[in-house]
Amino acid sequence: MTTSASDSTGYARRLKQELAHFSREYQDHKPDEPLVQRVPPVWQLLEQRVERLIRAATGGFFLQDFIANFLSRRPTPRMLSLASGPCGLEIDIAGRLGGDYELVCTDINEQLLALGMEQARRKGLHLTARVADCNQLALEESSYDLIMAFGSLHHFANFESLFPGIIRALRPGGLFVTMDICARNGYRMWADTFATVQTLWQLLPERLKINHTRFGQPRLTLTYENLDYGDQSFECIRSQDVLRSLAQHFDPIHYVAYYSLCRRFFDPMYGLNYDLDNPLDRAIVDFIWELDQYRLSEGELAPETFFGVFAPRTATTSEQARVLREKMLRDDHASQPRNNQPATQTRKFRLWLARTIARRLAD
Repeated sequence: MTTSASDSTGYARRLKQELAHFSREYQDHKPDEPLVQRVPPVWQLLEQRVERLIRAATGGFFLQDFIANFLSRRPTPRMLSLASGPCGLEIDIAGRLGGDYELVCTDINEQLLALGMEQARRKGLHLTARVADCNQLALEESSYDLIMAFGSLHHFANFESLFPGIIRALRPGGLFVTMDICARNGYRMWADTFATVQTLWQLLPERLKINHTRFGQPRLTLTYENLDYGDQSFECIRSQDVLRSLAQHFDPIHYVAYYSLCRRFFDPMYGLNYDLDNPLDRAIVDFIWELDQYRLSEGELAPETFFGVFAPRTATTSEQARVLREKMLRDDHASQPRNNQPATQTRKFRLWLARTIARRLAD
């Protein structure tokens, strides 16, 4: 599913929903509380594991310190954040910088930008706000050392102009850094992912099937539905196109894909159900994480999330960039069918499961 600014009625409806949703998300944040989404402890645990994966790929850096390290080596660095919301991550990055720098935060939601600017002001940080719709954003040429999109690309509808605009706006040697969702459009699951989730869902205790976000109050959902969350909003409006579009415009420097299954069980929708002090809950979390990693490594399921550092694509692409680009295109479910050999998959899975259980027992 795609959309465009020319579809004025549908675009305005989606935009209104987007503004309302994220305003509610932060309406009760305290003045000095970090301006990031509140997530359950199980999600924090998985994010720590993802952080280790990314640090291993980047030589020890995670998102914030990678960006801060890069900017600190540029004279009078200038960074742009696309759809930054209340600027929680940008405030963290600015707090790691010194000297003369500027972080420009853009978002369609003026209310959220104001929250971030007030907190940045109290901390003495150099953040500036720009109210803008990133689907229609015109960027100044050669203006930024680094451009970041954190958890926002999956809300964008116009990659065809966005990515060339980012390339033009970067200064020589500049980078584009993103951490985002690359699931099927509408945050739906591909058929192979959905089949796996349904199988696992039937094995879970009912207390782990309480939905905390979709309804007005927590509700038991015995069946996991493969819903389209983008039918009335910009949620994952073109998320399945992200990897392929990035590969067309950029040379990847770092690329880490993860979460083929985990988002569906442990994000704020169902993650609040898990008690990490409960041995059964912890075992379920560990098993689904390990299964997630296995099915990704075997190419049986596509990732739903990724981290990437990109430079504008050149005619003299390095071998590393070529290898990473090929991996991105393999991870692109829309253009690369998964392995459809069930007998082979079953044998590999049984071997993996036996090894995993043996390793756990040994621990």
